[in-house]
Amino acid sequence: RLAACEAHAREVRLARVCSIIATLAPIGDVCDNIVAGVAEIISVEYTRIWLVDGGGILRTGSGCEERQCALGRALVGFAGASQIPLVVLNVRADPRFDPSVDESGEPGAATSMLFMPLVGNDRRLMGVLQLQDKLDGEFSDTDVSIFVPFAQQAAMAIGHAITEQQLHKRISDQQLVSEFLLSIASSPDALLRERLEALVTASQRHLQVQHVRVFELLTSRVTGSELRLLYGTHEDSRTVPMTSPGFLTAAARGATCIYVQCAHQWTTPSSVHFDALWDAPEELRVESALQLPLEGSSKQVKGVMQFLNRSAARQDPRRPFGEEEQATAQAFASVAAILLECRAKMKRNMRSLSRVGSGHSISTQASTVDSSSSLVSLLNGDGSRTPRPKSSTKVDFDAPTLHARHALGN
Repeated sequence: RLAACEAHAREVRLARVCSIIATLAPIGDVCDNIVAGVAEIISVEYTRIWLVDGGGILRTGSGCEERQCALGRALVGFAGASQIPLVVLNVRADPRFDPSVDESGEPGAATSMLFMPLVGNDRRLMGVLQLQDKLDGEFSDTDVSIFVPFAQQAAMAIGHAITEQQLHKRISDQQLVSEFLLSIASSPDALLRERLEALVTASQRHLQVQHVRVFELLTSRVTGSELRLLYGTHEDSRTVPMTSPGFLTAAARGATCIYVQCAHQWTTPSSVHFDALWDAPEELRVESALQLPLEGSSKQVKGVMQFLNRSAARQDPRRPFGEEEQATAQAFASVAAILLECRAKMKRNMRSLSRVGSGHSISTQASTVDSSSSLVSLLNGDGSRTPRPKSSTKVDFDAPTLHARHALGN
């Protein structure tokens, strides 16, 4: 009668423990519940839970206490590979015993062990439950029979926790990517301005000019075609209509225009003259100016880059922008054209993100993120998905002289 009462009490404890383990929780909490449940059912010296990682390796512990074991190696690996409960009453006599893997606590103190494979309903191994040194006797078949349903419930709980963890990670990763891409989509002009600032500063230093300005060629049904200032060391709010005379509009049509005040020279077309009203910033006396068209990969002009008042021109006032200076300026202009093309591609590729919302399914978000991966490749400059412009040029800003080479400039 006493034995029957003890068995009934044990079954009640087992049912309560299994119900606690079955509660949905993070993987760490699930493992804590399993260890606590073992303590309610049986008294042992040590309890250890081994989990199977994606590579089929059993792992337990963390940090400097972390251990790992391949399936089939040591006692725990053998139990995991066979998926059959294993009782070893004398571990020292078992050739499969590996103290560096199997033993917990003081070295040489372990005597007996019970290993319960944690196998899910799909026969997938989730891990191994290891009990070491029963305190009130030896491990028996009764202990195994008690822990069979316990191990089944533990395996299900671990499987649910891992699935939930992977799901949360997937959602989190997709949200991070979506938020990143959306933040870029919301401020492509700010990104362009940031990179133009670095470009203008470098060109100003290398060419020794007083000011550098970058204009974008825009077309509107209301105002027609005009040059709008994107960034410059001397900024004003004026836009230059393409109907106005001067070197800026001539450069926007593809001409390279050089103005030297003391010599009153200009390049082709000869009918075009430097117009201080449109070509010069307000309240700035222009002594020399170089205007270059910003040609994209399709040879279409995207804008104009202007270099004003080269300080080295005092040494040769009639030739402030020689062939070397023009080549250097052209390299910078090529990079500016690439930046404008990147901004345009960014805006096109980010239109699909307008469909991403908080109510969309994971699959929809994943599809949207994948469709925008070309933008990530474009920003990283690896060209893995987005073809690079054929005439793209990268400029080494830190070199004494500029070198143009095929690559998408950062």
